[in-house]
Amino acid sequence: MHLTLFIIGLLVVGLVLLIFQYQGLLRSKKKVEENWRNVDLKLNERYAVIPAIVKIVQASTKRETAVFEKIASARTQAVTAANVTDQAVAESFLSQSLKSLFAISEEYPDLKNKETFRDLQQTLSDAEDAIHLAKKEYNKTVKENNRKVTGFPGILIAGPLGFGIFDFFEI
Repeated sequence: MHLTLFIIGLLVVGLVLLIFQYQGLLRSKKKVEENWRNVDLKLNERYAVIPAIVKIVQASTKRETAVFEKIASARTQAVTAANVTDQAVAESFLSQSLKSLFAISEEYPDLKNKETFRDLQQTLSDAEDAIHLAKKEYNKTVKENNRKVTGFPGILIAGPLGFGIFDFFEI
């Protein structure tokens, strides 16, 4: 009789611990997903500014079509990225393309003096700062999640319950 109660007690305690571990993994996963949505929102704000900047530079230069095409391609690649790793690669390519655009703008003093261009440049800079902060928070939650999933006791239940590690977003 005592042995049966002891075994039932152990099973109940094990089940309660399993439920707590599951809830912790679920909260962690949802937090990572929420932070990714925040990064994605900030990236989309950046994408919205890029065509306006390109249009202003394009109107002033006329002959830098290769750079404009490169930016359009990079932006499309970034907007359509399928996962975090692809997004990081696309963002890196887009950042390099934008550097080329701003290098061109340095050659045109009248362009640099346009208030609209300066405002858009500031808006883009603010968007990139927001992306950096969102990326930092996302990577922090990914680190916490991955630690829970690969650490003990999470490693015992994470895989069977459908939890996995997330990729870091590194540009």
